Amino acid sequence: WLVHAATDDPSVNAAVAAEAERRGVWCVRADDATKSAAWVPAVLRSGEITVAVNAGRNPRLAIAVRDGVREVLPEILAASTPRTTAPVRVD
Repeated sequence: WLVHAATDDPSVNAAVAAEAERRGVWCVRADDATKSAAWVPAVLRSGEITVAVNAGRNPRLAIAVRDGVREVLPEILAASTPRTTAPVRVD
């Protein structure tokens, strides 16, 4: 139901996309988002966190945003982790 054409040869990717279209199958072209029938997000998985970024027909922007999130994710997680404090005893 989905084809991903991701070769380093645009003519091969075009041929794959044309055959997919002929068969009624969605095709993602890694080399040219403007000629793709479908798009996939740039995905980051870290433990229980999954971030998927879709930037319309601009996969380079989606990748840049995903990579930016990857850089700051440790800070975000540290800031959002509940802090426990030891009980205080007063005599």
